[in-house]
Amino acid sequence: MLTAAALLRLTLRAETGNVKAQEDLVDEYFRKGASSDITSALYWAKEAARNGSAHGQYFLGHAYQDGLGCRKNLKKALAWFRRAARHGHANAQSCLGYAYAEGLGVRRNLNRALFWDRRAAENRSALGAYNLGQVFAEGLGVKRDDRQAVDCWKKAASQAMAHAQCNLGRAYEVGCGVKANSRLAVAWYRKAATQGDPVAQFNLGRCLSSGFGCRKNHRTARKWLEKSAKGGFEDARGRIRQ
Repeated sequence: MLTAAALLRLTLRAETGNVKAQEDLVDEYFRKGASSDITSALYWAKEAARNGSAHGQYFLGHAYQDGLGCRKNLKKALAWFRRAARHGHANAQSCLGYAYAEGLGVRRNLNRALFWDRRAAENRSALGAYNLGQVFAEGLGVKRDDRQAVDCWKKAASQAMAHAQCNLGRAYEVGCGVKANSRLAVAWYRKAATQGDPVAQFNLGRCLSSGFGCRKNHRTARKWLEKSAKGGFEDARGRIRQ
């Protein structure tokens, strides 16, 4: 959080049309919690976007998608995501890929989804790499390829994406797209679980309970199962009651 003096200096630069300052103000005003100032974040995002900022364009897409300081509007969200994506914004490319894959605000088009997911992954987007992994794992518009899926998830997992880490744990557990390895399965579940992924927490608890890939520890297993249950994963609640 900037001091009042630093915020004033940044604002003065932004008012002269300095795009980087405008982008920084978007990030400064958009913070989680009660201190967030969505109205100011939106104002500076529009100023930055008007000046060709992919970051500002992406933020506007995010705002219209989630209804942040404005009414939800998927068509407007996608329009801003497209602008940002064409400027090479990796997360905007990921959002476009997901929208085309799910038919959100646009007609479902798996070829366009694959195109944007590839672009996002090439731009080192963890979300893009994860989504591309899902495309290969489920055979969405392409031939199913478990090895390709694992390669994509590894890229996302290396950037600390919990969902990708959990998927890798499952791949190593069952030997899908990679040689089965119980210790690596537990290691990836643990990485995702510590980040709060409820599915990974359940799987880690399950492994600790049975001694799969690790030493049995019922107390620690229950701890992870309880965390998973609090995260809303129903299978964990059922296992605790057993």
